[in-house]
Amino acid sequence: FVLFLLDEVFEELSAERPIPYPSLAHLPCVPCSPQGTILRCPSELVEPSSTVAKLFDEDDHRFPYGEDLKKHKRQNALKQLGMMTDCLPWELLLERAKSCEELYLEKDPNKALH
Repeated sequence: FVLFLLDEVFEELSAERPIPYPSLAHLPCVPCSPQGTILRCPSELVEPSSTVAKLFDEDDHRFPYGEDLKKHKRQNALKQLGMMTDCLPWELLLERAKSCEELYLEKDPNKALH
């Protein structure tokens, strides 16, 4: 169902029409875990190949999961629905800084620095 909606969003964007289902941006409907049990809103996701992706790891459940969601048109639809690529909200940036500190102090200093 989510894949269908993302395809619809992409088609509307390609035709330069307004995004259908704008409320989809704030609906937890995109799987971000292998079992698909953890769902996130498109606006809470991070593009895996983006500049900010290095601040996250798979355990944070911020990346869309599954081959079907890696298709170019669906990635574009997710971006239009608010998936983060180049910048983060201040609250999330602060959370990431704290997680780097925890990683450095408690787990793996090398991983925190890279």
